[in-house]
Parts: sequence; C-alpha cells; structure tokens
Amino acid sequence: RHPQPDRRTEPPRPAARAPGTTSVEQGIKREAQKIQATLAAWRALVNKGDAERALVSEQSEDTPRAMEACSDIAAIGSQVSKVAQRTRILSLNANVEAARLGERGAGIEVIASEMRRLTDEVNRANRRIEHMAQTLLASLPRIVEHTETMTGCTEQFAGRLSDNAVAVDAATGRVRSTVS
Repeated sequence: RHPQPDRRTEPPRPAARAPGTTSVEQGIKREAQKIQATLAAWRALVNKGDAERALVSEQSEDTPRAMEACSDIAAIGSQVSKVAQRTRILSLNANVEAARLGERGAGIEVIASEMRRLTDEVNRANRRIEHMAQTLLASLPRIVEHTETMTGCTEQFAGRLSDNAVAVDAATGRVRSTVS
C-alpha cells in the first residue's frame, strides 16, 4: 500500500501585494468615490429642494394677498358701478331739463348724451374688470391647493433625499473604516 497524501488544505496564502493596496481595495475605494459623488449629487438635490420649498412657501404667502387684491378690485368696481349709475340718472335728468328748456337747452342735451355714452362705456369696462376679478378669485383657491400639494411633495422628496444621503454617508463611513 502506498501512503495516502495529506488531504488537509493549507490556509490560502495572501496574494502578492503590490505597493499600496490590492485590486479589491482599489475597487472598494473607487466605489466609495462613486458613492461620495452620488452623495454630493443628493445633497445638491436636497439644497435645490430647500430652495424650491422656499419658493413654494413664498407663493403660499402671496396667494392670500392676491385674493385680497381681487376682492378690493371687485369692491372698487362696485363703487364705480354706483357712480356710473348715478351719473346716468343725472344725464337723464339733464335730458329732461334740456327738453323742458327747448332750444335753449340744446347744449345741455349734448352734454347729457355724452354723459350717457361715457357712463355706458364705464359700465362695460367695469363689467369686464369685475369678470376678471371674479375669475381670479375663483382660480386662487385651486392655486392655493396646488401650492400646498407641491409643498407637501417637495418636503417629502427632500426628506427622503436627506434620509438617503445620511444612509449613504453612513455606509461610506463604514466602507472607509473597513478599507483603512
């Protein structure tokens, strides 16, 4: 009988080390650098998200002022309508007086007709202004709702990015400590 060879395995010998690091360590360092670059990009996104959040917040603050301005425009329009209505009544009274005076009231009749024409123009313009103000007032609550939704989404997104950045930063730290 022949002696059996020893089947125990010897522990693996370390690979020959190049000056500095092994290829695995170099690969880990490259990946850590990629992770750092990704982390930097995420931080930039978080900063941009913060800027967007500030802008949305500013819009949220502007919306009530815009609603108030539209209400003020509608109130002014109402006052203009009242003045135009009174002016029209004055022009009708002036027409009556012009007719009563006959030929001597011809000048008053011309002025009364012009007042009536101007009053009609003011009423048309005022109706357009009131319509625009009502349209704005009707759309502003939707704008507020969309702004609030955008704020919530932006905050969630920024929070998730921030959480991911913290996790990646921690993982990178662990990789560094392992490599070192």
